[in-house]
Amino acid sequence: MIGRHLPASFPAHLPLAILAAAVLLRVGAALVTESHPLFPPYYYTDAREYHTTGIEIARAMKDGSPIPAMTIGKGLYSLWTGLLYRLAGPRPIVPKLLNALLTGGTIWLLYRLACLVVPPWPAALCAALLAAWPSHIFYTSQHLKEAAMLALLAGAFFIYLRQWEPERQPSILRQQAAFAAGAGLIILMGFFRTHLIPVICIALAAGGVVQLRRHRGDRRVALSVLASFLWLATSMGLVKSVSASLQNALGTPVMPEMAGFLPKATGGSRGSVSPFSPENLAQYRRLRLEQDQYWSNTMVGRAIDTQLFPDLEFHTWWDVLKFLPKGMSYVLFMPLPGLYPLGRNVGRILSSLENTALLAIFILAAIGAWRAPKRPAAVSFLVFFCLMVPPSALLEFDLGGASRHRLQFFPFLFPFAASVIATWLQKRGIIGHEKTEHPHTGL
Repeated sequence: MIGRHLPASFPAHLPLAILAAAVLLRVGAALVTESHPLFPPYYYTDAREYHTTGIEIARAMKDGSPIPAMTIGKGLYSLWTGLLYRLAGPRPIVPKLLNALLTGGTIWLLYRLACLVVPPWPAALCAALLAAWPSHIFYTSQHLKEAAMLALLAGAFFIYLRQWEPERQPSILRQQAAFAAGAGLIILMGFFRTHLIPVICIALAAGGVVQLRRHRGDRRVALSVLASFLWLATSMGLVKSVSASLQNALGTPVMPEMAGFLPKATGGSRGSVSPFSPENLAQYRRLRLEQDQYWSNTMVGRAIDTQLFPDLEFHTWWDVLKFLPKGMSYVLFMPLPGLYPLGRNVGRILSSLENTALLAIFILAAIGAWRAPKRPAAVSFLVFFCLMVPPSALLEFDLGGASRHRLQFFPFLFPFAASVIATWLQKRGIIGHEKTEHPHTGL
């Protein structure tokens, strides 16, 4: 256990205190928003849909009638909601409180993961930053699938990165069972966001390559990492067949044709285009923007005024490359004061303040990542973040969705930013120095 190797200057109960504070903040947000919604109704559209579908599923479970057709991602969370409603009645506060508790466990896992990258003080600071992140508090305390997705993501990373540590000596059977569990978490994560599967696997594989190079003469480490590669490949190979089975079980409508992981759009002024072309990417964006706008006008009676680049055109891959810096800055940091119209929208004003803090964290993380030794967990974190941002720039369609989805990858920068902040605090004597070598980080 990491706690056995804590430096004398580190309060042993600090991580548990941060965990308790994180849970209390989310439980408080769940209770407050249950009776006094903090934002306009359209902030809760997905939550209302899960509630309605959960009631229908609970009724179907009771009557033995077919469940309503759903997409896989919404279907799994809706089935969970229906089961809860069947047991506890149609009370949204129940899944909200469970999400808050689940997120507490996720933050604990991320603290443990951060300890594989940085010493305990910055790891605890990383957990504190995550615990206090306003958007994280809001989305993981609502009747949404974000809490489940983030738990699956953290669990998969923890299983693989933890098993690679050379000081661990589990039996081969236990190790393979752990890798199988990790592959299962990755597959479940893929049902919510299919494109995350290759990104997770590549990021973990990159960390595995670093581990192989660091322990070239250790046969046990080599066998462990190579076995994990096979499980990662298995998770990528199984997701389609398992997904097809779930589609049949849920009555899921056929999803848009896929070329690899790039959606194929047809039609438009140029007719059908190659699925691997920049024109297809632009057509798919326009199609999604139009669909989202139509849905919002029809279902909630409002036009979406935060759509991202509705008139964007791609004719060559050079157009795509030129767009990426601007697109990535939007999905990471917008709205920012002075760079995006805020008006008197309270939500946008609060978001701009939060994004200013995220911009500072990003700058500190870049400094920390440059200084940090490139250990397996650190490399996996950085590769995951770097692989997530460009597709997000291309396939995010409004600022609301972007701010919600970056909860998946922005926390992977927190350990690096926390290491810079902790160093500054230690130089000023605010927190203790860690003079002894930390076994998991070498620091």
